[in-house]
Amino acid sequence: MILAEHGGSLERDQYGGGPPPADRAAQVLQLQQQMEFGRVLPEGPSAAGPSRGAPKPKPRAERPEDALRSSIIAEIDERRQFIETMRAAGKTEHEEAIQGQIAERLNDLKRLEALESND
Repeated sequence: MILAEHGGSLERDQYGGGPPPADRAAQVLQLQQQMEFGRVLPEGPSAAGPSRGAPKPKPRAERPEDALRSSIIAEIDERRQFIETMRAAGKTEHEEAIQGQIAERLNDLKRLEALESND
């Protein structure tokens, strides 16, 4: 009798889920920009800084030394780009520390070249 009053079944509608999840990567980027620059930067090619043409494809490293060299060079380029971005935003308080990190990476490259010349 109770079953007949409520549609004749004990089955319920399944929960379909809530709203679609937010894009976490976009939220992280927005919060990082808010903390660094005090505002969210506009999207597009100008947000990434001045365009220097198409990105160059990285050559495939055949030896571990080549992979290590490529990694060190990428770290140096990343730090230089960070310094340029921060200068453009008017923030230079971390420049000395980043320059020190760049010097360390350059020393790593010199040591790697010295090891390769000994082999």
